[in-house]
This record gives sequence, structure tokens and C-alpha cells, in this order.
Amino acid sequence: MFKKISMVLLVLTFIMKYSYAQPDNTTDKLSIASVLQSNMVIQQGKLFKVWGKAMNGSKITIAADWDKQKYKTTAVNGEWMVQIKMPTINKGDFTAHTMTINSGDEKIELKNLLIGEVWIASGQSNMSMYMKPFLPYHYGAENYQQEIAAADYPSIRLLTVEKSNALTPQDSFKGEWKLCNPENVATFSVISYYFARELFKDLNVPVGVVVSAYGGAAAQAFTAREVLTADKELNELYVEPYLASPEAKGVTARPSLIYNAMIYPLKNLSISGFIWYQGESNAGIHGRYPKLCTAMFNGWRKDFNQGDLPFYYPQVTPYNWKKHNPLEYGYAIFREEQESILALKNTGMICTMDVGDSTIVHPSRKRQIGERLGWLALNKTYGMKNMQYEGPRYKEIKVVGDSVFVSYKKETLSNGLILQEGTAPLHFWIAGKDKIFYPATAVIVGNEVHLYSKQVKDPVAVRYAFTNYPFTNLANRKGIPAFPFRTDNWDKVTLRME
Repeated sequence: MFKKISMVLLVLTFIMKYSYAQPDNTTDKLSIASVLQSNMVIQQGKLFKVWGKAMNGSKITIAADWDKQKYKTTAVNGEWMVQIKMPTINKGDFTAHTMTINSGDEKIELKNLLIGEVWIASGQSNMSMYMKPFLPYHYGAENYQQEIAAADYPSIRLLTVEKSNALTPQDSFKGEWKLCNPENVATFSVISYYFARELFKDLNVPVGVVVSAYGGAAAQAFTAREVLTADKELNELYVEPYLASPEAKGVTARPSLIYNAMIYPLKNLSISGFIWYQGESNAGIHGRYPKLCTAMFNGWRKDFNQGDLPFYYPQVTPYNWKKHNPLEYGYAIFREEQESILALKNTGMICTMDVGDSTIVHPSRKRQIGERLGWLALNKTYGMKNMQYEGPRYKEIKVVGDSVFVSYKKETLSNGLILQEGTAPLHFWIAGKDKIFYPATAVIVGNEVHLYSKQVKDPVAVRYAFTNYPFTNLANRKGIPAFPFRTDNWDKVTLRME
């Protein structure tokens, strides 16, 4: 009996600590959803949902200056919603719009609205890190002073959802839409800024990004409770342990708490897609991440109810994760798991093997990551098929005597292989049937890389950049690095330095 009472007290303590008061649907004041504000960007070519709260039975009228129609509805159970079909704008149209919401004597006016492309950016700290330094965790983006001074793009709009968590799904959040200028961009997500800038430059329309990220957070914290419990394995891995031990860990690993407070309130927003930068907090246990992310992605798509919205993400960067050993490859296996998520429809991944920092998990070279995510979206979402976003991807190997010839998929070469620095490709390893890998001498020959090691007379397997923190120099002619790969499926191997 004592144990049961103790468990109840723990659960009640957890609820009091992490739950917010539920919304009051008996409100007598007109209000609109948190994400609907002056200065926002509205997604073109889709239904624009305008929703909020008001006295039950009150009449609401909405007027927008981009059309002549008035939209009317009635609050039911204290809530209301209107759906407005948005036009598709022409390139170069940066017209500022207004919209008014009236109910009796109450009026809400939204000003300086733009119509364009809207994305949600989510993940953990590498997505949320500022352009300016955030010491001691982040030293700022590369050349951040010059980049901040040049970031004057008033038709790019930025919103950061304040960090929060809740035990149950919430209707609102704190955060403000801001114009992209040097003052505001200094504390905005570096990745999201560069992503938005690439879209803006090539699409020539307004771009809005909503950043809903939480440092140190695991993917299960971004996943709806019902999504996790619907799958027996995910329920056993992520939900049941926390029900049994409510105070076991902080909010960043607890299932659904961040989703409830920072994703659920956005679900009525029309968008073009998601960019997702996360993984470090899930990298320690292999085999779980692909299924978890697939469930999370599909759960978000169901919530937003706009079809198979794209999810684009980077592989985790090189980092000497917990073990300062250049021969460790657990993090490489995690990158391989990230790549396997591409089996899910309408996903895409970029390579980051040239921009990490072995000593800090928050690398400063984030411009390349944001830009590559932008190129990915331009190619796959906006149909710019000539926009190269991938680095060289492994196609096959051919063993010729004691040498191995590595070839790459033609569409990823961008007119050929190059070295970003140095005189030879780095981080190639070859092994025989004994499963002992040795560093290979590598030479670019046309569109192939030829490998040789005097220690391996009969090679059967190749690994490239398949360690925790290999900083690579092999790229295509656009300067995008080659993806890591392995040709074996061996569980345990030995790596030798020479």
C-alpha cells in the first residue's frame, strides 16, 4: 500500500511540475491563435486557417485586403475557425497586407502580412543555436559579425517558439514574428536563417520560418503520446519506463512533453514542410532511431493534415562523441541509421562530414548546413532539378587484383570529383575476409576513387568516413562532401591505424 501511495504522489508531483492549466473555453474575450500575428508570412496556394477563442455563440467576421470576400463564423464551445483559400503569388511580390477580425465591439488587426513560403524548423540545440555566440555552448556562426551586419532581408520573417513543455497538448505558446534584420537575426536560429535565405534568393518570394527547437531534447519528446503508445515497441521503449518512474529524467528525454507545448499548437498552420536537425541525444543506443523518427514524422504529417509534407535533415556532424578514439565508429552507425529514414516518402538528407568540430557538438560552420538544406528543398519541393544538393553517393566497388575501384552515382557528381584540400582523399579503409580494416591509399581517377593497401592482398570490403569524427576532403565540383558508406554488414570489425 505504501508503494502505491508513493507512486501516486510521484505522478502528481510530475503533473504539477510539467503540466499547464488547460485552456478555458468559456472565455468571453476575442482572441486568435499564438502563431497568427502581425509581420507573419502566410503560406501561398493553400488554405489559411484563422482560428481562436471567443464567447460561445458570438459572431466573428474576417476581412483580408487580398480579396473582397468577408468570412463569417460562430464560436462553438468558445472556439472558432475560418479557412481562407490563399492565392499563389508572382515572383517579386512583396506586398504588405492587413487582416481584421471582428466580433461585436471587439477587433483584432494584423498588419504587415506577407504571402509566400512557410517552413517549420525543429530539433535540438544545433537547430536553435544563435547566429551570435551563446557561450560556453556555441561560439557563434562562422564570421557571425559580418553575417549579422549583412542580414537585412525584411521579406524574410522569423518566429522562435519559446522553450516550453507540458504533460498535455496546449493551444498556445510564447513567441513573436520578427523581420529579418541585423538586430533580430543575431538571436535567431543560424540554420533556419541560411535555409530561408537560400529559398528567398532563388524563389524571389517572402519566406517565413517558425523555429520550434529545444536544446538537448530527444526525438521521443517531440512525438505525440498516442503515436508512441500505438506501437508496441515504441511504447515499451519510451512510454512505459517513464510511467513507472515519473522523476527518472528531465523533460528533454520524456516522451511527448515538448511536442505538447511546442508542436501541437502549430498544427493548424499551413506550411510547405519541415527541416529537422536532431539526433545527438538519441545516438547512444543503436537500432531505435529510424523507427522512432518515422513514427514522429508520420505523426506530424497527420496532425498538420496537408499530405506527405517533406522532412529534410542533416546527418550529425563529426564529433568525438564521449570516446576520444579515432577508431571508434558508433557515431558512424548512427549516421547510417539516419540515412535509412530516407525509405520514408518525401524525406531528404544532406551530408555534413566537412563542417564538424571534434571538440564541440555545436560546430560554428552552420552556413553550409542551412544552405544545403535550402538546396535540397529547392530541388525536391520546388522542382529546381538542376539545383545540386547531394554530395557524391556510393554506387559500387570493383576489386581488381589487390586494388579496389569505388564508383559513385552519376547524378551526385556535379561534373566530377574534387579535393577540397590536401593531395589525396582521406578516410578510406579496406579489409579482407579477416575483417581487419587498414587505411587505404586513395587516388581520384576520373569519376572513381582507386584504393590500395599493402596490408590487404585480397580486399573484399571498403569503408569511407565510417568513424566518429572523420573530417573529409572528397567532394563534387559544387563543393558538397561525399557521403560516408560501408560495403560490409559486419557487426564487429577491427580498425588499424597503419
